[in-house]
Amino acid sequence: RLVAVTLAVDRKSVDAPVRQAALRQRLADGAVLRQGFHLRLPQHQPQLDPADQALLQRQRALMAPMGLRPPPLGELAPLLELDLAAAGAALQRIAALGHLVQAAKNRFFLPEVMDGLVQVLRATAAAAPDGRFDAASFRDRSGVGRNLTIQLLEFFDRRGLTRFANERRTLVE
Repeated sequence: RLVAVTLAVDRKSVDAPVRQAALRQRLADGAVLRQGFHLRLPQHQPQLDPADQALLQRQRALMAPMGLRPPPLGELAPLLELDLAAAGAALQRIAALGHLVQAAKNRFFLPEVMDGLVQVLRATAAAAPDGRFDAASFRDRSGVGRNLTIQLLEFFDRRGLTRFANERRTLVE
């Protein structure tokens, strides 16, 4: 019994690197394309329905001047003239197609803004002597508040861009 459990654990740890290697190969071959934090087949172009497209355009106009600090959903919904539930559902649909990035339950980012935050993340890691950095370093470099910093770093952890250990993060890619 102990041997079977050990083999199952070993198999799991082998599967992830094999899957990652296969995905890297498919990306290199062009069989799969990366669009922000989403993957898609080259022939697939995600399309929004007209109502969601109009909402995305309104949201872009509202959020573009806000830079790296978009408002939380509770503040964004009234700006979009929607109730909280309707705004959340619509923005999740839009994010599922890759037109927005949902970093937390109540935070949506334009993809180009998230790209900018990833650049800040890389710069923060590069500036650390050993490549390991804490939340305060990212907060100071990005200029976003403490709560949003934690939400973003946890998002980056979930997406595999960073790894958290001993109160510090390391860039994985």
